[in-house]
Parts: sequence; structure tokens; C-alpha cells
Amino acid sequence: MSNEISGQSGRFQIPAIGSLLVLAASALMFGGDNTSSSLLVSFCVLLIFAVSMLRHPALKLEPWHLPIIFGFSVFSIYHFFAGNMADAEHEYLMLIAAAGVFWIGRTAAKSKRRFFKVARYIAVYALLYSGAAFFQHFLMPDTVLGLEKPYHHLRLTGSFLSANTAASYFAILSLFLFARILQNLSKSSRYYQDVQGSGFRTVLVQPVTLSALIFALTCLFLTGSRAGIASGVAGLSVVFAGYLIAGIKSQQMGSGWGKFLIVSGLMAVGMMLFVWILSGGVVQSRVFDFETDLDQRISFFGTAWEAGQQYPFFGAGLDNWQDARFESSGLQTNASIVENNAVHNLYIQWFVQGGWVGLTGMISLVVAVALRAWFSDQHTIWKAFAFGVLTVVLLHGLFDYAMEIPAFFLLVAFLLGLTTTEAGPAGRQRDAERDLTDKHST
Repeated sequence: MSNEISGQSGRFQIPAIGSLLVLAASALMFGGDNTSSSLLVSFCVLLIFAVSMLRHPALKLEPWHLPIIFGFSVFSIYHFFAGNMADAEHEYLMLIAAAGVFWIGRTAAKSKRRFFKVARYIAVYALLYSGAAFFQHFLMPDTVLGLEKPYHHLRLTGSFLSANTAASYFAILSLFLFARILQNLSKSSRYYQDVQGSGFRTVLVQPVTLSALIFALTCLFLTGSRAGIASGVAGLSVVFAGYLIAGIKSQQMGSGWGKFLIVSGLMAVGMMLFVWILSGGVVQSRVFDFETDLDQRISFFGTAWEAGQQYPFFGAGLDNWQDARFESSGLQTNASIVENNAVHNLYIQWFVQGGWVGLTGMISLVVAVALRAWFSDQHTIWKAFAFGVLTVVLLHGLFDYAMEIPAFFLLVAFLLGLTTTEAGPAGRQRDAERDLTDKHST
């Protein structure tokens, strides 16, 4: 029985790794931010999901999925018959793909061993992507994958067209890497008692994760996205708070905590000063040029709100900005909104595209994910990670909207699925057997 379960565990790493490869490929297609690449990414994800459902009994629908499926069906059918879905089918398909990759992530974490293996692959990907983005920024400035940037010059964008999207992406990667380091630190009970010694040694034996975190944080600051940096710092604070709570619960906090926090704080300040100098004045100019951009954002918000009131119930439809602007005022502002295909606000954008029904549905999904994280049997640090991700998305969403980019949207869905699951009976049995084996071997 144990060998059978172990074999199923190993086989299910394949859809998780396949999904991660699709996420990496979508990031290298400018984030999948066009119709053809979005359709390709959605098709690949749904193909992996469909095959996984046929081969893995653990990947199955549950009763609480039914209200979500019903609500999405009503929403989509309305926009189809209203004519709002024309040339925007890829947006609706991407929502289904996100649900699929979310569920693959949940099933991939049904055991601790499987979870840590997938987490290791994510750390390797984060190192490769963040390192490549960092060197591209200095070796080929003002280019994206060899092409000249249309905007956001002198700011790091990675493989995306927008520095704001890149900021959200690197913030999420930083949160995951930071949580992984803290999780490994908390494994050793003696760490809490001798944090100033064993703590730093434990960090240094994770070269891939630590290097990836340094690159990801550096890239985050080099984007010059004020809202992205602020939300990223807030998310990291949430993860660190979860780590402190885990230490307090274990009742093993030692006297070295003060020294560890002081040294860690000084290292963080030193890193920020280094990035400040490395950016060549970009970060400084962004920090002190806040008022002009804020006025522009406010004009976007007001115009979009007026446009959304023309379709208050189900909205104008996903990616249907041309129809949304006809009835509203401020033609010049509307033209810039349509040109950018965004209003730089998560909530107003969903109100325009989905009406009160879509906005309520989005908020309900956020609440559902938060509840799943709260009641899951994951480690406190990973619960905090899920809340940190929601913090980044919701805070950055006040001034930007990266969720429209498939690469970022699918990454968020996959990581939230990975960290909000509950281990099934087979996973618990397998973990218990291996923990017992490790105990006897030591």
C-alpha cells in the first residue's frame, strides 16, 4: 500500500512540473498579454488539467465548486448573448485555466514531501528568471526580450511590457522564497534557542533559494513601481509575522532574537541602499514624482467609474473597453484608458468589466481563498504566505492591475492552490511513515 501511494505521489509531480513549465513559457511570451499567446497558454494548462483528472483520482470536483461553476456560467452566458464576448473569448478561457492550475497546485501539495519538491522547482525557476531579468536590465537596457520597450524606459520590466506587472511578479516570487527560507529555519527547534548562530548557518545552506531571493528583491526595487514595492514589503511583513507567530506557538524563542533581528534589519537597509545607488536615480525620481502620477490615476478612476455605471449588473464584458467608453465622459481620458487597456485599479476594472456581479464574485473568491488558507493544515508560515499574496494583489490593485496578465494571474493561482490545501489521508499516511523512518534512522 505504501509503495502504491508513493508511486502515485511521484506521478503527480508531472502535472505540477508541467504547469510550472507553462507558467515559465507564458512569462517569456511578454506575459501572454495578447490573444494568441493567451489562448495557447490556456489550452496547455487545460490540457494538463484534463489529462490529470483522468489519471489521478485525487484531482476531482467537490461540492463547494458548484456555486462557483454556476456563477461563472451565468456570467459567461449573459455576455455571450449580449454580444460582449466577441473577440474576448480568451479572457473567459483564462479564468477557467486559472481554476485548473489552482486545483493542480492544491493536489500537488497533498503531502509534505511532494510540496517541498515542487517548492524546490519553483525556487530554481525563480533564480533563473530573476537572474536573467537582472542581467538583461543592465546588458540590454530599454529592451524586452530583444525588442525596444514601448514605455517605462530605464525601469526593469523583465519579460513584461510593464514595470508595474514585473513588480507584482517579483513581489510574489520574493514572498515565496522568503517563506521557504523561514520554513527551513523553523524546522530546527534549536534554532529558536540559538538563532544568532544556527539561524544564519541555516540560511547559508540554501544557496539557490537565498540567491533567488536576492535577485528577486533587487529586481522588485529596480522596477521603480511605488505601489508594487510598497505592497511587496507589506506582503513580506505578513509572511514574517507568520514566522514569529509560529515561533511563539512553539514556545522555543531564545535570547538571541534581538541580535538576529538587528543584523537582519541592517542587512535589509544595506541592500536597499545598494539598489538605490544601482538604479542610477530611477528609484529616487519615482519616489519624488508621486503627485503627478496620482492625479492621472484619479482621473482614470473617475472616468472608469462613470463608464461602469452604464452596465451596473454584469458589466461591459471582459476586454471590452471600446463599448465601455462610448457612454462616458472625458473622451481624452477614455482614449488613454482604451489604449492602455486598463484603469490601473483592480476593483474599478472588475466593476467596469463584470459589474456588481463580477466585483462581488471576485471579492467572494478572495474571501474563500483566505478561509481555505486559515483552516488548512499547512504550516503557519505558508498560511501567512497565502495572506501575503492576497495582500500584494489587493494593495497593488489600488493603483495597478497586473491580474490581467496571464503569466502573473496563473502564478498567483498556482501558488495559492499549492499553499492552501489540506493533506489527504494518503498524504498523511505517507508523511507519517517517512517521518517515522527518519526518526529511527537518526
